[in-house]
Amino acid sequence: MKRVLPLLALLACDQEPVQLPDTGPIVRPVTRPATLPDAGPAYVPPPPHDAGPAVVIESISPPRGSVEGGERVRIRGIGFSPDSEVTIGGANGLDTLITNERIITFRTPPNPAGQVDVIVQNSLGTATLTQGFEYIDGSAPVLAPDRGSIAGGTLVTVRRPGIGQEGVVVRFGAFEAQDIFVEAEDIITLRTPPGMQGWTDVGIVIDGQVTVLEDAFEYYNPAFITGGVHGGDVMGSINITVMTILNGERFPVPDAMVWLGLERDEARVKTTNEMGQATLSGPDVYGPQTISAFAQYCDPITIYETPSEDITVYLTCRPPSPPSSGAPPPRPPVVFPRIQGTLTGFSKALFDPATLGPNERAFAYIDLTQRNIFSRKTPKATAWEQPVPQGGRPCTWFTSGNCIVIFGNDVVYEDQSTFDFITVPGRYSLVAFSGVINIRTQEIRNLRQMGFRRGLSVVFGETYTGQDIDLNYQLDEGILVTIPDIPNMLPNREGPTHAKISTFLDFGGEGVYFLGTTAEQSRHVMLQNMPTVPGENLTFYGGAYTRVWDPLFTTERPCAMHSDCEGGQTCREDQYGDNMCHGSYQYEQPYTAVIQSGVGDLRGGISLGPVMQFPEMISPQDNGYLQNRLFQWRQPAYSARPSYYQVQIYHIASNRSWNFYVPGHLTKLRLPRVPFHEDRPYTFPSGAYVWALTAAYKPNFNWEQWELPDMAMQYRRAWTLDTAFFTMEE
Repeated sequence: MKRVLPLLALLACDQEPVQLPDTGPIVRPVTRPATLPDAGPAYVPPPPHDAGPAVVIESISPPRGSVEGGERVRIRGIGFSPDSEVTIGGANGLDTLITNERIITFRTPPNPAGQVDVIVQNSLGTATLTQGFEYIDGSAPVLAPDRGSIAGGTLVTVRRPGIGQEGVVVRFGAFEAQDIFVEAEDIITLRTPPGMQGWTDVGIVIDGQVTVLEDAFEYYNPAFITGGVHGGDVMGSINITVMTILNGERFPVPDAMVWLGLERDEARVKTTNEMGQATLSGPDVYGPQTISAFAQYCDPITIYETPSEDITVYLTCRPPSPPSSGAPPPRPPVVFPRIQGTLTGFSKALFDPATLGPNERAFAYIDLTQRNIFSRKTPKATAWEQPVPQGGRPCTWFTSGNCIVIFGNDVVYEDQSTFDFITVPGRYSLVAFSGVINIRTQEIRNLRQMGFRRGLSVVFGETYTGQDIDLNYQLDEGILVTIPDIPNMLPNREGPTHAKISTFLDFGGEGVYFLGTTAEQSRHVMLQNMPTVPGENLTFYGGAYTRVWDPLFTTERPCAMHSDCEGGQTCREDQYGDNMCHGSYQYEQPYTAVIQSGVGDLRGGISLGPVMQFPEMISPQDNGYLQNRLFQWRQPAYSARPSYYQVQIYHIASNRSWNFYVPGHLTKLRLPRVPFHEDRPYTFPSGAYVWALTAAYKPNFNWEQWELPDMAMQYRRAWTLDTAFFTMEE
């Protein structure tokens, strides 16, 4: 089966370089008879609890303004219906706009100086924010907002008697404001110049007379190193920072194009500065905004209807390779961490030589935890070159220094045997398993025991001795795992067909260890040969998947002929010239998955949930045409509501992709029109595409304040992935 799309996963955040892990291949569904047994009753959400008042005012921004009125104000809360009315200080709000059930904007009417109540009233009820807004005497200059990005471009309203004159100059520090516009005799608007982080003076020059407002405006850096959305409400300006990751390092993306909305509006387009930042502002930039970014050699990204003013995105970029400048400069030798210890606890009763077959031998191997359930396996080596000051032979790993070859081992065959290997720096647990191995075919069977050692933190240049492990856990536990709300096969589709459960030992900050995967054509899956550890130490990654046969998959099982392989597999050379068995069942989309940890008592079996139900992909349908640039889907009413959706479109011929992040209450998006840039014309070509729809649920997720790691798969609780092919015309 040809894999046509590696989906973009989200950035992982901690002290290590951010990685873009693969969310799994996207393949075209194959036709084969397969059924999934009755999944039982559909998921029914729990009954609602007492939600308190129907109408609530949570905040108001800005909290003050001139006694003259005219201030654009935003109310955030709950229960705002189309019939909502706003009163402030007893007077009706002007130009009231109900954006959605959580946001209302309006302009303040005139009122005397002082603090006043703000009231929202509709058919659902009444909410009052006592002394929620302060009117300020109009004789004092007022800046709103009084804070903006260091990139400049923030739209600021200045109120001061007599300021609305032609030729007025406003300086922020030593730099003049841009785009000054006189709105009224006492009101001007402007865009801030770039500035240094911190508070700065604002100088107003009228007819040669200078008024200095000390520390009147604060510049701040809106960049968020992990990426995501944060900050206050969008009140005239939105700040975007564009970053990328190359060779494990974070870099700003200068000269990237960023734009607001869905149409080609040149007034809403900017390019980023040398820090990868730009501010888009205007009198109509209020409330949730759709913002996109792209750069040359990078795939674009769009965030739909973000209500927060600060956004940091990471683009996936593939810049052309620079011309070769000869041999790379020499690097100093590196001494990797070395781990040594003794393995004890081999049970002779479990490994009686009389029960072993030809070429079979009892053995144990020592392994390391990996960072999370989706990360790569931690590398280790049992034969390596050790740099030395003098002597030995020239290094092959590096271009300078001398080396000696050291042989270690991570496999032992007797009790009280020692192990010795190197790895990369990090924080780990050591995990050991004992079982029976065929020394000719390297096939492992009958794993019987397990042990582990916790709390290993290793760094370059150090050897860690005495890391002894006792095989004190038996692998004889059976665990019944049930997915009660597993979906049935999708209409006119060949999936999902199987329930699949992967089990991991969970050591918290020391990583996880993969124990195995079991799949059944049932919502009940029995896991065999599990360790006798509490449920709090296990993480289960399960769901309903579509099983397909992949003849190209290498099982890494050595072979000399087809008969050495399992049924359906072939014996042929791999990319390294070794004969390996090829062919295996793979579990692909459509799938719905759930991650659950700390499940507690295992004796009565466990249930995983809630499992997300599949959204119906309405437009474009599989093998259809994209109409009016519209992608639309329908979330089942009986399913848990997603925290967000991720949509990716992928042009098969050019490998270009475009990622969209959409709040969970929306079920459609329209493809933005890319602004024309004569130096870098950028359009998605016509032809065949795949669109992939992910519906994800993360507990306590907040669309108004999130980081990109929040969307990484290992931090989700549940999600679905489905795909469809479509054609896009010019």
